[in-house]
Amino acid sequence: MGTTMAFALIVRDTLFTVNLGDSRVYRKHFDRLEQLTVDQTYVDYLYRVGKISKEEENKHELRHMLTNALGVAAS
Repeated sequence: MGTTMAFALIVRDTLFTVNLGDSRVYRKHFDRLEQLTVDQTYVDYLYRVGKISKEEENKHELRHMLTNALGVAAS
């Protein structure tokens, strides 16, 4: 069993972010949220490399399969 995580740290004028799994880091920019990190899911990977469309990503049967998480080892 593992977990996902998102973390942000501001040092002076620099923002550092870390995320594992499908936890995300956002920033509020005026009246909208801007996503700063990408999901670490199999389906998001397929979308980013152009194998599936955004519409397919939202309906894919493996959309919750993580490619990275905290507290699990590679099998």
